[in-house]
Amino acid sequence: MLFLIRWFWKVYWVYLLFLFYRLTWPLQAENMEDWIDIGMMLLSLLGIFGFAFQKYFLGKSLWKLYFVTLMTWDFYYHFLLKGIRSPAPLSTEALILLLTLIPLYLGLFQYAFLTKDKNDV
Repeated sequence: MLFLIRWFWKVYWVYLLFLFYRLTWPLQAENMEDWIDIGMMLLSLLGIFGFAFQKYFLGKSLWKLYFVTLMTWDFYYHFLLKGIRSPAPLSTEALILLLTLIPLYLGLFQYAFLTKDKNDV
């Protein structure tokens, strides 16, 4: 069972990598918020990679801070700044965004708070 869970996270990382490529290539950042979002996505990719492949980058304290920052940023950027364009309370766009972000949040939470760092005893 653990094999299937690790396999899921590796496939999910490839999915996020593909999604990042499709959303940002060619770079279409129009303002500073878009550039910040690209940076946040790159750090998220690094965190999910570390979690999926059991590699340790940048220390647990940074990932704990990043996890909280990412959740705050995503809410601000996707829902307040960009806004969901559909008048329905839960549009298809919002549903797809949530289905993509929920595993990201779960993986980064586990990476930041539940995994043992290589420096931990």
